[in-house]
Amino acid sequence: DYLPLYMIPSCYISLEEIPLNENGKVDKKVLPRPDESALFAPYAPPENELQRRLCAAFADALKIDRERLGIDDDFFLLGGDSLAAVRVITQVEHSALTVIMIYRERTVRGIDRALQNIKEAAEDDPEGKEFPLSNQQHFFAERETERPGRSIFNQPLMLSFSPDTDEHKLAEAVRSVFFSHPALLTVIRKEGENWIQQIVLENNTGLTVTPISEEELKEEKLIRPFFLDGTPLFRRRLYRTDKRVALFLDFHHIICDGHSLRIVAEDIIEAYRGKEIPGDAWTEIIGRSTVYGKAQREE
Repeated sequence: DYLPLYMIPSCYISLEEIPLNENGKVDKKVLPRPDESALFAPYAPPENELQRRLCAAFADALKIDRERLGIDDDFFLLGGDSLAAVRVITQVEHSALTVIMIYRERTVRGIDRALQNIKEAAEDDPEGKEFPLSNQQHFFAERETERPGRSIFNQPLMLSFSPDTDEHKLAEAVRSVFFSHPALLTVIRKEGENWIQQIVLENNTGLTVTPISEEELKEEKLIRPFFLDGTPLFRRRLYRTDKRVALFLDFHHIICDGHSLRIVAEDIIEAYRGKEIPGDAWTEIIGRSTVYGKAQREE
């Protein structure tokens, strides 16, 4: 099994003994500071204007010398967090750059590649078009290949709503949010030696409501493995019990991380309340597709 990235130490320091205070606890004040140079990748300078802007924004958000930060340095390894990512987005002012993208790509080189893919997609109809995986997605894909059929990379969530919730209106809200974030409709498969991904809008089908008792719901086997074979990488189940309306969501980490899952959940609640959810960068691009337009009209 593998630890999630946030649980893996950024660096290690060998000590002959752990310093203790008078209470017998670790004296953190006298622990040696890590060699920060070990956190940096071998320096690679920016290769274009966007990379220069991203490097400058990374350095400013992390309070690092601009001359020291290269395009292969890991934003989060150097101390970045969601607030610092927001500062990067504000400084760079690129319409397609999102916090989710920074979390997924982590480096200036990876983000630049992802933005270039979006730019190329804008020049063509991306619905059904094949794209390469990002570096982070490659990590998950290779781990799945090593030991398929596990649920370690699942991102499940159960949302509970009051019994007076209109489950059919909620189902429509879920579907509309998926159209606002079409990357959730990504499928991934391997052809030969290459991994490819596609956005398949037809997978955003309607949800059926399943009447069920609370005891039966507890017995439901909801969390099951996903497979990178071109099948959907999400599951949605809508239940009504005598006590609540329950919405179960599950995604493979390769298309949705914990931060993204929180955004999806918040958007579903807002959509149910009647708020129009603005689409992300992919929505504007895919909006040119006749398939997308037809699906939206049918909704």
